[in-house]
Amino acid sequence: MLLDFLNEELPWRNSKSNRMDDVRDIKAKCLLDPECHLWKTTTSNMPEVKSIFYKLNETLYSDKPDYKFIRNQLNTLLQKEGGNYVPKSLEDLSILGVISLFKLIA
Repeated sequence: MLLDFLNEELPWRNSKSNRMDDVRDIKAKCLLDPECHLWKTTTSNMPEVKSIFYKLNETLYSDKPDYKFIRNQLNTLLQKEGGNYVPKSLEDLSILGVISLFKLIA
């Protein structure tokens, strides 16, 4: 969902098929090699996004997510460029919404 909020180009969005099985297969392929299939555009220079992905990927369904870690990674994104994160595009503004949403649920 974070990649979606950050307007990342997700491979299953370009699928000509609407079948759930096809979308599931594309997502499974992406999870096998996320470095190759994810983080291609808006998040390519955001290592914090990758850190969140890998942390959540190793979390079991029954585990409570490490919200402090996630919050710290998102705050790091805002602290970029000498502590004055200035969105360069409309897509960059999405991260502000993600952090606002996350603060509500964490």
